[in-house]
Amino acid sequence: MLTLLFFSCWLQFEWDIQSDSLALYQDRVLPQQSHLAISQRVRLNMSLWTASDWQFEWAYEQGFLWQEHLLIPDYSGTLRFDDFNPVLEDSQDSAWTHQLDRFLVKKDWGSWRLTLGRQAVGHGNGRFFNPSDIFSPLTPNALNTQYKRGIDGIRVGWNNGDQLELEVFYFFNEHLEDMALIRGAGIIGNLDWSLYTGTSYEEWTTGADLAWTWGESSFYTEGVHRNGKERRDPLRVSMGVQRRFGTRLDAILEFQYHSRGLASFEDLRMLPSMKELLWGELFFLGRKHAALFLNYELTPLLFSGLQWIHDASGDSDWLLLNFSWDLHENGQLMGGYMHPEGPTLSEFGLYSPSFFTEFRWTF
Repeated sequence: MLTLLFFSCWLQFEWDIQSDSLALYQDRVLPQQSHLAISQRVRLNMSLWTASDWQFEWAYEQGFLWQEHLLIPDYSGTLRFDDFNPVLEDSQDSAWTHQLDRFLVKKDWGSWRLTLGRQAVGHGNGRFFNPSDIFSPLTPNALNTQYKRGIDGIRVGWNNGDQLELEVFYFFNEHLEDMALIRGAGIIGNLDWSLYTGTSYEEWTTGADLAWTWGESSFYTEGVHRNGKERRDPLRVSMGVQRRFGTRLDAILEFQYHSRGLASFEDLRMLPSMKELLWGELFFLGRKHAALFLNYELTPLLFSGLQWIHDASGDSDWLLLNFSWDLHENGQLMGGYMHPEGPTLSEFGLYSPSFFTEFRWTF
């Protein structure tokens, strides 16, 4: 009893388990490959605090993919020193995977904070496109974007409240390709700003984002520039506006520009894998994009949405019609229809019309 009392006074912890089941029916598939693909993921999240204000976070995932003649995707992380053999077992039709997605320690000393280990890092205010997020970007045509992939490194931050925050980053992978940046952020009136500069994969990189409100609308813009001679997209910029109409309708309009994009669409993979839809790790390849998002509250627990993305570089489109239903405080049912349109050798012409349904539960 004394041991338990001592433990509870010096340590506090929280944990949850999340189960995510997804079924995807694709209209066009390879010969011998089934139209139906099934994914099951289970994630354990744990946080622990000590009396001396040390905080530990840990998240572990196991996943299962099934489809006849499944194309096993590459599960390697961009900025991870070691991914610990992410494919546990695979066969012609299935893959059993796992990943240690968070493994970090935090410590606060007044205005200072140290974060060391595998952590989620992002940048920018874009709702669809995040060109200034060079850490672990997500793409808007991903079905599951609840968690950003953790990356390995160290982050030291200082702040004086909401007015100014400074951070120094250093991240690396198994090939010792690294990223060393300094970032500043703050608020001036109703303007949120953030700016970073440093080296990324041996190229000098500068990124920034701004967000402000005007009337009932929210405006934002962000961009990144790399000075490397070999870069095909040294400049990427996006801008957008969001507004709520009445009490039920949200609308977002956004644009993105790449200075060059890919030199040739022949560099594209002909068949995007399920990983790109589920994990959101497909980078946009064209030069100019426009996106529109509408979300309507049918009831307090049921939402419907429309998402349209246009790639002007390859004259292709991506349309997503979906719904989200909160069945329980811990359970959510989602589903929808995805329709790509465009030439085969284009951004979205590679995809197949698909139906999907997803069920998520947190214990």
